[in-house]
Amino acid sequence: LSYYKRSPMVPIDYSTIQRAYTLGSIHTRDIQRRILLCNGSHALQETFCIDDGASVIIESVSSHRKRMKSTRSEKSPKRFRSSTCDPQHSDYLKDNFSDDVTITLHTVKANQPLVRVEHGTIILRGLHLSHDSTGADIWNGNAVVQVHPPTLPSITESTRRQDLSNLPDLLSHRSTISRAKALIEHCSLSSRSGRGVVAIDG
Repeated sequence: LSYYKRSPMVPIDYSTIQRAYTLGSIHTRDIQRRILLCNGSHALQETFCIDDGASVIIESVSSHRKRMKSTRSEKSPKRFRSSTCDPQHSDYLKDNFSDDVTITLHTVKANQPLVRVEHGTIILRGLHLSHDSTGADIWNGNAVVQVHPPTLPSITESTRRQDLSNLPDLLSHRSTISRAKALIEHCSLSSRSGRGVVAIDG
């Protein structure tokens, strides 16, 4: 049950990726989350942003099943499986759990990435990512994936002001907030207005 709650399917369990992320985290109260996407196109209304330190995996159901099957086959001996299968069930799996999974963001807002990672980690697997945003500034967000921790006061500025009392907190905060990472596996990325991946201090 815990594994199921931590791995909701879109659109079966939640209608959108954003709802699976926000509502799913309330139910699990877990910093590690997985969102499984069924076959089809999943349109984002705004940038999918990770800024709470979470570790999020977004992948196609097919990609997830293949990895789980590979892991099980490596850990356990081969088993004979029945050749009989419900045709309707087989068609459902074929239609909904294929590799044809697309996430799109087409917005009139200027320089908006499809995915932004400010504080946390995202892993994207087995997906097609399609992006289009007005503007042309790739450093400020016109990309499919943007990795950009928030800008913090530099240590030299802090010491120059002789504000040494908060220096340990500043060092700790910098090391924590700078952990912004994106891992992209077996995905295709396309942007009509910007770049594929832009990483700044991440």
